[in-house]
Amino acid sequence: AHILLEAHSLLQEIERMSVCIENLVAEEVRLAQLLSVFRGDVVAVRRMMTLLEELRLIRLYQQQFQVVRSRTERFRELPLPGQFYLLWHADMYHLEWRQFDPEFGVSLSVFQQYLPMVWEMLIHRHEGSSQRIDEVTWQVVRAFRPLWQQQGGVIRSGMQSMIGLYEQSLLQNMVETHLVQKSLARYGLIAYEDDVSFTWTAAGEALLDAERMG
Repeated sequence: AHILLEAHSLLQEIERMSVCIENLVAEEVRLAQLLSVFRGDVVAVRRMMTLLEELRLIRLYQQQFQVVRSRTERFRELPLPGQFYLLWHADMYHLEWRQFDPEFGVSLSVFQQYLPMVWEMLIHRHEGSSQRIDEVTWQVVRAFRPLWQQQGGVIRSGMQSMIGLYEQSLLQNMVETHLVQKSLARYGLIAYEDDVSFTWTAAGEALLDAERMG
């Protein structure tokens, strides 16, 4: 899975050269450009740094992020599925996605809070089955609308809620970005067929079954 490449590449680079927080933005840009796995995406570097810190694989010491060698060695000794699941669990349930995409504010926080409901909604998928991206995102938006309205998280413009097709388009974009791209695809749970559809992988079927069972 792409997530494992990101994690190991970043750990190796931080072992080689600690990351100084005095000029953290410049360091994130350097890492995004240096490590090809990030494809120049600074936010992806920031998210992985936060994820590694959440897992206590790196820590801040004397104004520098450094690898915690004992924990990193234990992490590397785990079978790859174990490493994968630790990253998945911390990403889904311990990181605050809103900090990486503040544009969507409370709407994104509510969505992440109710991720177990999303896993239940995907109950009918199985390995090799194909789905359209817009159908999945619209299904999620329709299911979450009462929660967003209840929590005051519907995207707002001034004092008026944006409703109808425009609101739907914004929320579908949020779901596609954070569920389809940054969760399912990034972790190898789906494989894109083209720009409009994807198929579920064996990993996707197995992991989401495990999540649904708690």
